Amino acid sequence: MAFFRGNVGRDASREFNNIFNPEFAVPSVLSALTRVERGFSIGPALVFEDFSNPTGFNTYGESNDMINVTVIHGADVVPNHNSMDADGRTNGLTAALITWETKGASFQTN
Repeated sequence: MAFFRGNVGRDASREFNNIFNPEFAVPSVLSALTRVERGFSIGPALVFEDFSNPTGFNTYGESNDMINVTVIHGADVVPNHNSMDADGRTNGLTAALITWETKGASFQTN
């Protein structure tokens, strides 16, 4: 959500982009819940994870590491994630709905 609030629309607020920049501290409300590791590199973008495989496996077929989280892969699993056209068709984007069950839970796509 921070990406969109920082970059999209008339009222975009650039401060929201700081959450992605490792030069800024992770907000305490987030770091109190889980460990966050960030990085940045300039270069061409490659697909890292599109959540198109069955739950538990990444885009390239390797298993994901999950501790005390519930994960569901697919299209239309994340509320308000897919846009809908005038005929009621969604764009079919896949995503993962990740629910953190306890403090210290983790999800890592490999």
